[in-house]
Amino acid sequence: MSDKSELTKLKGIGPVSEKWLNAVGVYTKEDLEKIGPRRVYEMVKRAGFHPTVNLLYALVGALNGVHWMEVAESIKVEEFFK
Repeated sequence: MSDKSELTKLKGIGPVSEKWLNAVGVYTKEDLEKIGPRRVYEMVKRAGFHPTVNLLYALVGALNGVHWMEVAESIKVEEFFK
């Protein structure tokens, strides 16, 4: 883990996720905001890691201050009512 990383301070980002994000050059919330959660998720996949969709939910949640399960639930509800 990099000394300059602060990602585990964000809701829903644990040490493994932080390691993956650091490996693709994401160290701060600002980095995540600038690149965007979907693109960061794709970068992690292309780097050879094997994230589940829960990482994408966690990235969205980290930007909004909510746990990834809340993001996942809101997406399920949204999909149900389409």
